[in-house]
Amino acid sequence: MLKRTTLIALSLLFVASAANAKGRQISVRGIGTASVTPRNAQFYLTASTTKPANAISSSNNAATVRQLQSKMQQLGLKASQVRLGRASSRPNYAQDANGRRTNQIESWTTTQQVTVKAPFKSANNLVGKIYSTATGFNNVRISGPNAEVSESSIRSAEARARARAVTAAVKEAKAQVKA
Repeated sequence: MLKRTTLIALSLLFVASAANAKGRQISVRGIGTASVTPRNAQFYLTASTTKPANAISSSNNAATVRQLQSKMQQLGLKASQVRLGRASSRPNYAQDANGRRTNQIESWTTTQQVTVKAPFKSANNLVGKIYSTATGFNNVRISGPNAEVSESSIRSAEARARARAVTAAVKEAKAQVKA
């Protein structure tokens, strides 16, 4: 990193020195852009079921999660790409006439998160199909897709952007010196 920064500074100093030798000062700016394609898309799907009894809520939610897993496998995802999180159940308490919570359990809500990871680039638009499939479930919330980008990809893109910026600045400085 230090060598690259020094090289950039020396390049710009050389151009500025050439301009100063002719008795003028110039100021240039270079802009460089680079992009990174994410490696994977990750979805967090939360299945949630509310029923009068905990056992019913849990079994119905488990059935929804199994259906969701099956649909994801039908899309071509491997079992390792569809991970189950921990399931949990909580009671929902009734309220009195004033809107205060009572000690009487009215229903139970069971939730379970399913994490789905798929290649971002695919010939069959897998990311779109995952989203469409998950939206077909009434009691599944979708978070994502979140893009997964490696640190090395980001560093490489930054280096390409810097190199393009320096090239653009040098080209502009040389054009101004000739003018």
